[in-house]
Amino acid sequence: MVLKLQEIDQEADFHAISRCLFESHEDPPQKFFHLWFPIHGNEEQARENAIEEGATRLKLWHTEDPSSNWRKVVDTESGRIAGAVLWNIHHENPFAVPDDLEVTWFPKGGAREFVEQMITEYDAPRAQAAQKPHVCKQIRVLPLFSSSSQFLPFRSLKESRVSKDKILLKPRISRPFCVIHTPRLSAQRCGTAITELGRGKSRRAQA
Repeated sequence: MVLKLQEIDQEADFHAISRCLFESHEDPPQKFFHLWFPIHGNEEQARENAIEEGATRLKLWHTEDPSSNWRKVVDTESGRIAGAVLWNIHHENPFAVPDDLEVTWFPKGGAREFVEQMITEYDAPRAQAAQKPHVCKQIRVLPLFSSSSQFLPFRSLKESRVSKDKILLKPRISRPFCVIHTPRLSAQRCGTAITELGRGKSRRAQA
């Protein structure tokens, strides 16, 4: 098995990533996850709608955020995904201008206001500590629990003796959320490839 690091296909991959995120946070239930990806309803279709909405929003967040750098590792023989990760690479202080958070994935009212406050409090330590250029690892996805045909079965990785620690820079299953590095530390831990990928996206955005 040969694994290769690639840029995400934003038109094809986010649905599989969204499904993997939902499945990996369901057993045992991770209610914290539903602050970002809620299921509005109890029936199976409500869950499918939430996965689809989550995929749409992941793509939107990626395309509208110049700091967003999604990468995936694929099996070159089958083309299936072995893992994926989101790095936010900030070349400047991202908190210099306050961001008015609007949780559009909850209906207006008390639930939205509560979630907005929860996310604001969750982000507060990072906003205080990372007042400088930095790299933030936000979401890591491995196919331990994914039923998506786009993801490589984790059994295949085990049989090929590929350590999950070698996939995507020592990720955990697919739990969000952020790990913060300064650019220097990121270069040491992640390799200069991550930094160069971020610079490439920055240059494309400026073009």
